[in-house]
Amino acid sequence: RWNSKNYSYNLGFNYSLNPKHTVGARYDFNRNFSEKSFIKGTTNHFLNEINDYNFQLNTQLGQPSRKHYVNAYYHGELTENTEIHIDADYVNGGGRGYQETINSDMLTGENTEVQTESANNYVLYAGKAWVSKKMLLGKVTLGSEASYTENKQEYKMLNEEVEIDLPS
Repeated sequence: RWNSKNYSYNLGFNYSLNPKHTVGARYDFNRNFSEKSFIKGTTNHFLNEINDYNFQLNTQLGQPSRKHYVNAYYHGELTENTEIHIDADYVNGGGRGYQETINSDMLTGENTEVQTESANNYVLYAGKAWVSKKMLLGKVTLGSEASYTENKQEYKMLNEEVEIDLPS
């Protein structure tokens, strides 16, 4: 079962300064406030082809998240024979999550509760620029692209006393 509540907003424009020069920008914002899912299942654990452990699990997950995206560009005709184009992107997002799982040993009937939290944040910067010049028999284009990304993730067990007892 899956429940989700999302919001998405965007705003943008394109503008011609004159027939030879245009600029534009766009901003998107996405927010997931209450994404939740529920999972039920049975796991059969084998070691050296021998079924040594079976358990049922009931899991509840949730991970609210957010994302910002910005794009901007400029395109211009500098002279009759020369064009320039610049394009840039920025993305920033992340979220926090939780997971609660109850493992039920099908042989002993013992229940083990596992609780975890997670967090992630990411960022991207990207840009591209080129200049194009018409020559006698064609066109020469010179340009460059660059990007930078960063992704930070954290995962934590809240009840660490059970971590060594969990089957892999």
